[in-house]
Amino acid sequence: MSIENMNPTDSNSDIPADEPSTANPGAFSTWASHQPNPNREGPVAPDPPSTPPTPPAETPLQQPAQPYPSPPPPTAWPQSGQPYMPPPRYNPPPGAPTPHGYGNPYQGRPGSPSYQATANGGYVLAVGIVSIFLLQFILGPVALIMGQRAIRLIEDGRASRSEMNIVNAGRICGLLGTIIGVILVCIFVASTIAGAIKGRETLAQARAHFSTTLIKQVRNTDPLPDPPPGFSIVRYHAPLGDFPAILADPEALGSTAAKGKHPAIIWITGGFSNEIGDDAWAPATPDNDQSGSAFYKAGMVEMYPSLRGGNGNPGYVETCYGEVDDILAAEKFLAAQPNVDPTRIYLGGHSTGGTNALLADASSSGQFRAVFSFGPGADTADYGQDNDTYDIDNADERRMRAPNQWLSSIKSPTFVIEGDGGNIDALHELQNDSTNDKLHFIEVTGSDHFGELSRTTPVVAKKIMADTGPNCNITIDAGEWLPARQ
Repeated sequence: MSIENMNPTDSNSDIPADEPSTANPGAFSTWASHQPNPNREGPVAPDPPSTPPTPPAETPLQQPAQPYPSPPPPTAWPQSGQPYMPPPRYNPPPGAPTPHGYGNPYQGRPGSPSYQATANGGYVLAVGIVSIFLLQFILGPVALIMGQRAIRLIEDGRASRSEMNIVNAGRICGLLGTIIGVILVCIFVASTIAGAIKGRETLAQARAHFSTTLIKQVRNTDPLPDPPPGFSIVRYHAPLGDFPAILADPEALGSTAAKGKHPAIIWITGGFSNEIGDDAWAPATPDNDQSGSAFYKAGMVEMYPSLRGGNGNPGYVETCYGEVDDILAAEKFLAAQPNVDPTRIYLGGHSTGGTNALLADASSSGQFRAVFSFGPGADTADYGQDNDTYDIDNADERRMRAPNQWLSSIKSPTFVIEGDGGNIDALHELQNDSTNDKLHFIEVTGSDHFGELSRTTPVVAKKIMADTGPNCNITIDAGEWLPARQ
């Protein structure tokens, strides 16, 4: 047997098992270094103990900022014969975040402390539907708030998901109600602002951006009559052309008033044709004298203008709208006459002429020294659709022709006069609507709409002739009227 093939543990080997093989010198030296040396004095030192390596320090586990409560311990296995009861699932308290690994919050069963039996979806839907028709700005937001609360309950698992569709329908209705409410509030605010602006708007400003629409085209083609001496036909420049007018000259009529410049008045006759005839000089009875002759008889220059649509004039009768522009044009013509004092021009009219006088007064810049309106209407719609050429159901058209809407625009001293047996309701309506101290309302007792003229115009003419100061100083007392005549 060769030495290389010998096994130290082999029982047939001649080499002791504790002796190294001479075939591996390195192994022998290592073995010899660990054998006791019988020649070394003293005890043999034990081998130094081997020091085990120090394990690396363990990194502590990162603790969550808000530790979650531990889930409940598992239940013991049921005893034989008992039904198996599954362990309760973890149900975090309301408002607590969902722990990692737990999934969605547990949907509790009806009757458990964290379950609410209903999200009140029916109430949300009912309030939402009602909000579309009533109290939109209040019930609409209420339905939205109720719906939002119900959605939270359902998403948190505290209400049944079967109500989700009903709740969403209620929220949609509430949103519609809120939108409608906001629109209605905006309309109300806009209307209030527009009303406030209109309340401060003058008639002249309103007329500047308004264009009337007539539903009837009415014209009068009667020619002017030939006037007697003392009267003349003149033409004044109106917006639609040169219109005729009759001018009464007090000096030519033999007035005893002083020579030179005279006070003047524009007299607007009544009726709906805008024409002038022989009323200025034709004889009339005291119970129906619409001539206004008291003014030129007192010594005033008096002008009777024909208006648009009358006596063949261009345009059509506009029922107290475009006629206002014609009257203001007549005032400019009269102020330029050599025998007229331009600072003492007055305006007067009877019936529809009185209505036109009030509207011209409100549209003017105060150039009339005073205005006398006998028996006017408070609202031209009261004349009826048969007489009016505009649509009386059109609020804007009606407003532009209603004196009671523009009393605050009047700048000249104005006297509204009517007999108690005439159009007295209109006078009372105007009086109740007025807060303008320029307006004075005088009731003539014992007279009707026509008979009061013969009692009042002579008194007014006398007051005008005496009004010679720098400003109008006319005052009229109801007791000054002439007695009634037949």
